[in-house]
Amino acid sequence: MAPAVSVVIPTHTGGPLVREAVASVRAQTFTDWEIVVVADGCDDPLDDLAADPRVTVIHLPHSGVSFARNVGFHASTGRYVNFLDHDDVMYPGKLAAQIACFTADPAVGMCHTQFEQVGPDLRFLVAGHGADIQYEDLLECRCSLLISTVLVSREAAVTAGLFDPKTKAEDIDFFLRVARSHRLAFVPDVLLKYRRHDVNSSGDPWIQFREVDYVLRGFRRYLKGLGEATALPLIDRGRARNRRVNAEIAVLRARSADRHSAAGVAAVAKNLGIALVLSPGVVVGNARAKFGSAAA
Repeated sequence: MAPAVSVVIPTHTGGPLVREAVASVRAQTFTDWEIVVVADGCDDPLDDLAADPRVTVIHLPHSGVSFARNVGFHASTGRYVNFLDHDDVMYPGKLAAQIACFTADPAVGMCHTQFEQVGPDLRFLVAGHGADIQYEDLLECRCSLLISTVLVSREAAVTAGLFDPKTKAEDIDFFLRVARSHRLAFVPDVLLKYRRHDVNSSGDPWIQFREVDYVLRGFRRYLKGLGEATALPLIDRGRARNRRVNAEIAVLRARSADRHSAAGVAAVAKNLGIALVLSPGVVVGNARAKFGSAAA
């Protein structure tokens, strides 16, 4: 009999991080699960994980996280699927709380939870920004959810079409397509540790802007072709917000750079340049706030 939940974990590096992720699934109070680890060009054989009958390990040539997630999904059998990044860790009650949401409301297609950001050693850094959002919020680029927190029904994932390997904002693209036809649920309890370290795939404000804008432009064309005109102004606001938010991030990076080193000066120039391209108004507003505060 197929399990209720499949946890798909793509990994390119293997090592202790993916084993911590697997251990956090094994520690769940909800026990009707399987794990599919997709070794995406990974040199680690992961034989110790494959020894567990409830863990399937699939080895692929390096193809990227989206392709690995899609392969893991098709190899899984659960009614619900959690795409867990290999460096993140679940709290023991995560799956139980989310299954309860699906049971309480059959219209729910995807459920996510609050999370916390932690360092490489799992020590707390800062609270997460998860929030109770729906389709309209995602159209406006209010993406207050994290892929590792998400539990999605297989039906909703199939309808959405899984992950697009052509973008690094594949998670936002997936969320939009799921939310267009399914209700979202949110568990406000902190149920996942999101690990921050030097090899996180996100961070550069220009890349983040470019990839999210690619998704929003593509989704706008799709909705326009379907005649869903009421959604278009929301996406236009989302694209503007994406510009503004990443310009603000670039300004913050410029302000926090070490101006006493060549690398720091280069970082200031790079990030101010990004901010000016994305939203000159953000740069002007920050300058006025800074010099206005100094004058006061």
